[in-house]
Amino acid sequence: ARGVFAALPEDRRALARRIEQGYTGDPAAIRSLKQPTLILWGGRDRLLPPENGQRFAKDIASSRLVVFDDLGHVPQEEDPARTVAEVRGFLKQP
Repeated sequence: ARGVFAALPEDRRALARRIEQGYTGDPAAIRSLKQPTLILWGGRDRLLPPENGQRFAKDIASSRLVVFDDLGHVPQEEDPARTVAEVRGFLKQP
């Protein structure tokens, strides 16, 4: 599925330029997160590699990473039922 944010050629070029810049925020801010965090990632993401999700999971102490090996960059659009099931399970945790 193609996300609406990159439907036009101009959008895709702008998104590509933004990704080339890399993470421009303060990495310490991510490491300071204390709240439970669910990270959903597509294993076939060609835009942002799964290693990024693994890094987030490592940097956020109370996180849980779920990688959907058969999905791409927008798993919530590619398989809404499966991603919602993960979110519901995560929200039910104490």
